[in-house]
This record gives sequence, structure tokens and C-alpha cells, in this order.
Amino acid sequence: MRFPGACFLQLLASTGCAPGSTDQPELSADTPLLETEFPALPDDASTLADRLASCVHFAGEFNGDRSERDKEVAAAMADLRCDAIDADVAVIRNKYPGNTQVLEALKSADEL
Repeated sequence: MRFPGACFLQLLASTGCAPGSTDQPELSADTPLLETEFPALPDDASTLADRLASCVHFAGEFNGDRSERDKEVAAAMADLRCDAIDADVAVIRNKYPGNTQVLEALKSADEL
């Protein structure tokens, strides 16, 4: 999957994310959250940017109340290895220091 920049999250288009809805979509670490806007990214950078965007998104879903929803979010974040995302981003930044598309994609993913 290629990383998308400021696209709408596919998650928002799914049932349960409509304003006022109380239904929650099923969470999975492999749920594609974004659509492509950076087609020229190297595969490793694309995969990482998508993972970063997913980690940022799921971090915003976590309430810390030990609810069933929190358990689902925690499981998705564990599958994504969100605890290692900062180190993995540093590796890609160092690997592609002059690639502005990679750097912009990572910045966009971190700002979602």
C-alpha cells in the first residue's frame, strides 16, 4: 500500500463513523486507513508512513478507560508495533534524507 497524505480516512467513510453514530467500526492493524497521494515513495517509506498514520489515528481513539473499545485499540496498536514507530521513522528519515516526498509523507502521517 502506498502512503496517502491528507486524504480522508477510509475509516471515516465506514459505517459507524458518521456524525452522531454510536456504532464503532471493527479495528484491525491491516485496515487500510488512507488512499494514495504519494505514488513515488519507496515501498519501505510508503509502508511506514501508512503505519505511522494508523498509529496516530488509533492513539486518538484510546481513552484509557479499559473498555472493550480500548482493548481493541490496544490490540490494533500492538499489531502495528506503534511502540517502535518513532525509532522506525528515524531509520527512514536517515535512509532518505534528501527525499522531500518521503519527508512530507511522514510529516503528513504524523499530523493526521
